[in-house]
Amino acid sequence: MQIPERMMRTIKEEVIWLNEFGSFEEARERIGRWIEVDYNKLYVHSGLGYISPEEFEAEYKREYFLEAA
Repeated sequence: MQIPERMMRTIKEEVIWLNEFGSFEEARERIGRWIEVDYNKLYVHSGLGYISPEEFEAEYKREYFLEAA
């Protein structure tokens, strides 16, 4: 999986540089949790109209199902 350069910078600034990891596995778990919780649920994205990916997906599904009905 290719990680976009902008997201990689954000991961470094928000997770990697602010934490000390005892092992590679700990770093992997913490970064994965940050992506799933903070980045996808809480972090607003300008490219999505300043809403989170989770909110964007919910809005998309709502509109899709309204059009299908």
